[in-house]
Amino acid sequence: MRALMILFVTATLASAQTSQPLHLEKTIELRDVQGRIDHMSIDVKGQRLFVAALGNNTIEVIDIKAGKRVKTITGLAEPQGVLYVPTNDRLFVANAKGGSVRIFDGSSYALLKTIDYGDDPDNLRYDTGRQKALVG
Repeated sequence: MRALMILFVTATLASAQTSQPLHLEKTIELRDVQGRIDHMSIDVKGQRLFVAALGNNTIEVIDIKAGKRVKTITGLAEPQGVLYVPTNDRLFVANAKGGSVRIFDGSSYALLKTIDYGDDPDNLRYDTGRQKALVG
């Protein structure tokens, strides 16, 4: 058993050494964003990155291909978690201050619903089996 584990670790390390190192592709400036950034979520098909700018009380929507910000969602309260769900084109945002999760339309960015949690919602993830957004 021990020999098998060592062989597995050695094989894993050997394959990891043949991969190419990461390199900087581009930088995208977020002017007017103050304070810290928290979680991010990606829309692979639409090539958008959603950035929770906690210190700015905004979600920044980045067009990855163009390398620029395309939208700022304002009026949030310390957004920490952000989750994009492509199956129904919804954007979930967990707000630390006030303890709510806000649900936005992924195309128009219109606020669809606010769910109060009372506690400090932080991490958001998606359960594909149950097709539900989960707050952690």
